[in-house]
Amino acid sequence: MEKIAFGEGRHVVWIAAVDAAFGLGKNGGIPWDYPEDRAFFRGQTMGHVVVMGRRTYDGLRVRPLAGRPMGVLTHRPVGEAGVEVSQDIGTLMAWGVGRSEIVYVAGGATVYEATRPWVTDIVLSRVPGEYGCDVGLDGAFLGRGWTCREERRVGSVRVEHWEREGWGGV
Repeated sequence: MEKIAFGEGRHVVWIAAVDAAFGLGKNGGIPWDYPEDRAFFRGQTMGHVVVMGRRTYDGLRVRPLAGRPMGVLTHRPVGEAGVEVSQDIGTLMAWGVGRSEIVYVAGGATVYEATRPWVTDIVLSRVPGEYGCDVGLDGAFLGRGWTCREERRVGSVRVEHWEREGWGGV
């Protein structure tokens, strides 16, 4: 599967799967299962830094993610070697940008919000239906200062690439 391509310079990319109501998760987990979207995530992020919050990290099926330097925003150790841990999002983002042309932010909602000043692109997997999620993104911001550059199908999931207008590089 071909990766979504980004322009020149460093990029901080939110990568997320959301339902029709921009829901991210329910009861501490993801209420849907789309193996093709997991494969897309793996292929898209391979070789690049992935940053996430502690609860998202704890919910991974495999930890740490192979082939991707990982940063976790948390107050306590994660227990796996090779995972960068910080209590400060600015420190964690500086670590990531110093190691990769592309830093993927993979959630949760608090980490997405904390990284909003840095985000240059969004790769949004839109899963069909609504799942009554108890945590989500505010999708209203996408129309203001963002342009959808690409849409593609990954199985039954629609993947969109949004770019911040006039971001000028990180």
